[in-house]
Amino acid sequence: MTVCIIIPALRPEGAVRVLKSVAGECDTAIVVDNAGGIVRAAVEAEAPWATVLQPSHNLGFGAAVHMAALHAREDIIVLLNDDVEPRPGFVREALRPFDDPDVHQVACCLMVAGSSRVDS
Repeated sequence: MTVCIIIPALRPEGAVRVLKSVAGECDTAIVVDNAGGIVRAAVEAEAPWATVLQPSHNLGFGAAVHMAALHAREDIIVLLNDDVEPRPGFVREALRPFDDPDVHQVACCLMVAGSSRVDS
């Protein structure tokens, strides 16, 4: 099973941090630079293995995800925001349910740090 990480991004440092944390856990990564080029520059300097898509303007979250998904060719897409900090092994753990052939989609909960409250 092949994996593509998609990151719609406004924060260059966030996009780079996420890419570094998932490096080696995915086959490809696609970052949509919704910040007018500053994300592209940071990603190309720090994570040149990732693809950066540059829309003409800030598309917003949903349209940026759609744009990236149209470019993805992998079996699985993992969508990550540019303000998360995935722990080592996150991608592997998130994909574990796909070992069951009856599973076709997995959604993760984002927890508020230091509490049991669900953010989204």
